[in-house]
Amino acid sequence: MATTPHLDILMRHGDGSYVWLETANDLESAKARLRELSTVNPGEYFVFDHRAQKVVANAGSSVE
Repeated sequence: MATTPHLDILMRHGDGSYVWLETANDLESAKARLRELSTVNPGEYFVFDHRAQKVVANAGSSVE
């Protein structure tokens, strides 16, 4: 059975707004994607977990 992606990857603009970029199925993939995105286009990136209803990673670093 396929799982529905529950992690959203977002980028924050300078004005504080967020732009949705893509989804991920697991946290490790999402963190790897954050690293890729920040290398190509430096900025603030976040992973939001819909199940937990919170940010679970930030620019490739875990949020405690």
